[in-house]
Amino acid sequence: MKSGVYKLNCPYCPAFYIGQTSRSLETRYKEHIAFFRKNIQEKSAFADHIIGHNHVMNREKPKSEVNLEDLNFNDCVELINQCSNKNSNIDFLESFYIAKQEGNKYCLNRCKGPCESSLVELAAQIN
Repeated sequence: MKSGVYKLNCPYCPAFYIGQTSRSLETRYKEHIAFFRKNIQEKSAFADHIIGHNHVMNREKPKSEVNLEDLNFNDCVELINQCSNKNSNIDFLESFYIAKQEGNKYCLNRCKGPCESSLVELAAQIN
């Protein structure tokens, strides 16, 4: 699977998280799921959201039984911008896509991304 900037969509509501990875998207996605399973909310805003909103409990399945079929990779992960490897542009792109969501109550990102600058904010406003 490809690497780059991705959008992780909650399968239970309109919430989403924007992130980046230089590894495969599937590997990064599995990390988010592992944080959910281990109840490590501080390392994944996506896991924090699912745990905090009791989404899985609403589906009447104990957390220990959740697997990748319940949180289907193909339904949850969307590649926003493909990057061949880790470079300085990926930080800008992640920050740009987060900035474009400014004011969106469904965006789960806790910060503005790794590249906080007025240039990122300006580019997001123009696009």
